[in-house]
Amino acid sequence: MPSKTGRQGFQHRGVSVVWSDKRKRYEGKVTLARRADGTYDRKSVYGKTPDVIKAAIQQMQERADKKIPVAAGRTPTVRKWFDRWLTEIHLTLERPLAPRTVDAYLSACRTWIYPAIGDVPVDDLTIDHLDRLYARMRPHVAPSYLLKVHAIIRRGIGLAAARDLVHRNVAELRDNPGSTKGRRRRPLTVAQARKLIAAIQTRPTALRWMVGLAIGPRQGEALGLTWACVDLDQGTIARDWQLQRLRWRHGCDDPAACAAEHCRREACPPTWTHGCARPEACYRQAWRCPARVSAGRCRLHQRACPPPCPAGCTRHAARCPERTGGGLVLTRPKTWQEPEGDEVATDVVALPATLLRELGEHQRRQKAARRSLGELWVDNDLVFCGPTGRPIDPRVDLEDWYEILAAAGLPRAGTHIARHSAATMLLDAGQDMATVQQVMGWSDIRTARRYATPSTALGRGAAKAAERALFRPVADLGERRRRKAAG
Repeated sequence: MPSKTGRQGFQHRGVSVVWSDKRKRYEGKVTLARRADGTYDRKSVYGKTPDVIKAAIQQMQERADKKIPVAAGRTPTVRKWFDRWLTEIHLTLERPLAPRTVDAYLSACRTWIYPAIGDVPVDDLTIDHLDRLYARMRPHVAPSYLLKVHAIIRRGIGLAAARDLVHRNVAELRDNPGSTKGRRRRPLTVAQARKLIAAIQTRPTALRWMVGLAIGPRQGEALGLTWACVDLDQGTIARDWQLQRLRWRHGCDDPAACAAEHCRREACPPTWTHGCARPEACYRQAWRCPARVSAGRCRLHQRACPPPCPAGCTRHAARCPERTGGGLVLTRPKTWQEPEGDEVATDVVALPATLLRELGEHQRRQKAARRSLGELWVDNDLVFCGPTGRPIDPRVDLEDWYEILAAAGLPRAGTHIARHSAATMLLDAGQDMATVQQVMGWSDIRTARRYATPSTALGRGAAKAAERALFRPVADLGERRRRKAAG
């Protein structure tokens, strides 16, 4: 077909190049792969000049000559591919991603990955794209989060490579941009642990924190412990469940219309302060002061205000009348495996005798409360629960831990410090690394080495061993020679 410039279509290595009146560009078609139904898939290349078409076709054919796979159809962008991976593909894998993992991955994508490289085709992604993304993130996030985003990209592009959408995984070629090394974890000393136990004894939730200090369960594992996983006769518990807060999902037919009623259309109103010379003499509220100034943040959010919702927003599922799949839910830990044969639990930990007695008493008190409440009792079979059997909110649990630390005169720290301290105390007691790994429930012994910090007592023991091995034999030999010369 003739073009506006009078040029005719032509053949290039068996590939037709013609003028497209619809796109007002030259169009070249090349056959490089077969579709799933066995038919040939022809790729279209568009350019302003025939030379651009020739270069693109030559590049495709060179890749085909080098046996580099080219997927049928148009290569998706990073945004489309990652959305498909996190909403569809991961569900077809042998080990699907956990719901909270999917939420964390999508949050990282929407906050950082999509604005920077979301519109780049996955096969055109280069190390330079990743460098610019990490340079943008580095002033605002921790090195460990930078490493997490890199792992997300590496995993997503790896799945694309397995499906012949890309010919290489650029995230594997680039060095890690961040590090897991953050602030040094300092476990509780023996004196601090004793102060903590004294403060715990006065709390209604004393048993929950005693279990936390003894065997170091994660917060979700402690709050998700069920009586079916407790064997008082054998003195063990099984970490088969964990309590997690999952995001709600829309259950309605039109999530966009449902979310539109709650979308944020404008920026948050600021918090005003007095700008006059004598605020105490200004008999007005700050927002009515003639010289009012902005305090820099709104009165609704303690952190940075969220931006206005984009067009077609489908969030705000928590306010959906037919919401589903969210709230506090018992889920399986990521290291949990399906029992085989007569096995009941996959991750069993022995408990100290003192905790077994306390658990027996706690079970009897809980049964009495259940009988007294009758139908008001919500039976979730939880060991640690609220007054009516409902799960304990992790936020309430964290506030309880903060109050215990304050009562013991210890600095504010998260609940994970109890887990770290439990691992360190087991090492100080002479337990080997493999035993500590089993008690803590780590799948990799390298995690045990990173979390469990040997205390000064272990270092002194090593110094004594070095003294006996290196210097005592020499000293004993010198003493024997002196005695022999004197005798």
